[in-house]
Parts: sequence; structure tokens; C-alpha cells
Amino acid sequence: MKLQPFSETKDDSIGALLRAIESEAMSAKIDVVDHWDADRHAIGFHRVGAAQPLVYVTTWQLPSGSYRWYLETKPGVSTDDGVVTSSEALLRLLKERLLTTDERQRKSAQQRPGARSA
Repeated sequence: MKLQPFSETKDDSIGALLRAIESEAMSAKIDVVDHWDADRHAIGFHRVGAAQPLVYVTTWQLPSGSYRWYLETKPGVSTDDGVVTSSEALLRLLKERLLTTDERQRKSAQQRPGARSA
């Protein structure tokens, strides 16, 4: 994920979020997309190699450090949304929503007593 072009064209609130993602070493697993280049307060995220699901994030008219998010499972179709009040909470949400089903199943199996690792 290359953050520099986005950081230069987006509001400082989006730039701070992108830096937080980079510092969490999530950039190898999550791609940044900007389908809203005219909107300085919006950015999107999806798994590397998969355009869906997409998490659209906006900071428009929100208090500093707050993010409204929308989960799109199909282009233009939001199936879930909400507001989080910290970049840490949004990072947790991105990790949760953008993990593949296989990764979730593997992690779930590893957490069960007596389960074998894959």
C-alpha cells in the first residue's frame, strides 16, 4: 500500500488514519482505494487481491478522531455501518471486517482446546 499520494490529497484526519495503518504493519494486507478523489474526507480499504468487501471511511462533519464507516459487500451496496471514536477502534474494525473467511476459521480452530494448527 502506497500512502504518500493519498496523504497529500486528503484531509489531515484521513492522513492520520493512513499513518496509523502503516504503523500497525497492516499495509501488507490492506489496500487503500480512492473512488472519491474529490472528497478530501473519504477513503476506502479492501484486502490485498480482493476488491470486496470494501470498507468506506469518512470523517466529514465528525469530531476529531471519529470515523464513520460503511461495509460494502457488493459495489454500492452497504450491508453494515457505524461510527467509531478512535483510530485504534477503526483499525480493529478493519482487521475484523477484511479478514478472509479462511483466516477466521483457522484462527477460530486454533483457539479451541485441542485444535491442531494448519
